[in-house]
Amino acid sequence: MIKISGLWLHESAKTGEKYLSGSWGRVKILIFKNKYYNDDKTQPVYIMYLDHRTTKGESS
Repeated sequence: MIKISGLWLHESAKTGEKYLSGSWGRVKILIFKNKYYNDDKTQPVYIMYLDHRTTKGESS
Protein backbone atom coordinates (compact mmCIF):
# COMPACT_ATOMS: atom_id res chain seq x y z
CA MET A 1 0.00 0.00 0.00
CA ILE A 2 1.21 3.51 -0.83
CA LYS A 3 0.27 6.51 1.31
CA ILE A 4 -1.15 9.26 -0.92
CA SER A 5 -2.18 12.00 1.53
CA GLY A 6 -3.50 12.79 4.97
CA LEU A 7 -7.05 14.12 5.25
CA TRP A 8 -8.41 16.73 7.64
CA LEU A 9 -11.98 16.92 8.90
CA HIS A 10 -13.71 20.28 8.39
CA GLU A 11 -17.17 21.64 8.98
CA SER A 12 -18.72 24.16 6.59
CA ALA A 13 -19.56 27.41 8.38
CA LYS A 14 -22.36 27.97 5.87
CA THR A 15 -24.12 24.57 5.89
CA GLY A 16 -22.64 22.72 8.88
CA GLU A 17 -21.79 19.84 6.52
CA LYS A 18 -18.67 17.88 7.48
CA TYR A 19 -16.11 17.03 4.81
CA LEU A 20 -12.52 15.84 4.41
CA SER A 21 -9.76 17.69 2.59
CA GLY A 22 -6.13 17.15 1.79
CA SER A 23 -3.61 17.60 -0.99
CA TRP A 24 -1.49 15.49 -3.27
CA GLY A 25 1.19 17.70 -4.72
CA ARG A 26 -0.66 20.50 -6.54
CA VAL A 27 -3.95 18.59 -6.50
CA LYS A 28 -6.50 19.43 -3.79
CA ILE A 29 -8.63 16.51 -2.56
CA LEU A 30 -12.15 17.06 -1.22
CA ILE A 31 -14.43 14.27 0.02
CA PHE A 32 -18.10 14.89 0.77
CA LYS A 33 -20.87 12.62 1.99
CA ASN A 34 -23.11 11.70 -0.96
CA LYS A 35 -26.48 13.41 -0.54
CA TYR A 36 -28.07 10.76 -2.78
CA TYR A 37 -26.81 7.71 -0.87
CA ASN A 38 -29.50 5.24 0.10
CA ASP A 39 -29.57 1.87 1.81
CA ASP A 40 -29.99 -0.14 -1.42
CA LYS A 41 -26.30 0.60 -2.14
CA THR A 42 -26.86 1.91 -5.69
CA GLN A 43 -24.95 5.09 -4.77
CA PRO A 44 -21.54 5.48 -3.10
CA VAL A 45 -21.46 6.77 0.49
CA TYR A 46 -18.85 9.43 -0.28
CA ILE A 47 -17.86 11.39 -3.40
CA MET A 48 -14.24 12.52 -4.01
CA TYR A 49 -13.37 15.63 -6.01
CA LEU A 50 -9.93 16.64 -7.28
CA ASP A 51 -9.03 20.25 -8.06
CA HIS A 52 -5.79 21.37 -9.70
CA ARG A 53 -4.18 24.14 -7.66
CA THR A 54 -2.67 27.02 -9.57
CA THR A 55 0.32 29.05 -8.47
CA LYS A 56 0.76 32.82 -8.63
CA GLY A 57 1.04 33.96 -12.24
CA GLU A 58 -0.39 30.69 -13.59
CA SER A 59 -3.80 30.71 -15.22
CA SER A 60 -6.26 27.92 -14.45
